[in-house]
Amino acid sequence: MVRVATYFAMTFGAFLFWQSMDRVHVWIALHQDEKKERMERELEIKRMQAELLAQARMNHDCHLSNGFRQFLYRISSAVFSMQYLD
Repeated sequence: MVRVATYFAMTFGAFLFWQSMDRVHVWIALHQDEKKERMERELEIKRMQAELLAQARMNHDCHLSNGFRQFLYRISSAVFSMQYLD
């Protein structure tokens, strides 16, 4: 009778251990998936930030070049108008 009870207890203990390990593996897999998704979202955010920053730089450079072009035009207009006055 003791052997049967010991066998039953060991079998039940193995079953509980198996179930707990199964739950641990599921928990680990879920957290790995969440971590992977979070990393992908962060990478996408960084990619979008880089793209927007590049666009802002292009717009800023374009505005600077247009401003410089207008500055040169005004100077040249002033110089040419002074030549005609002399």
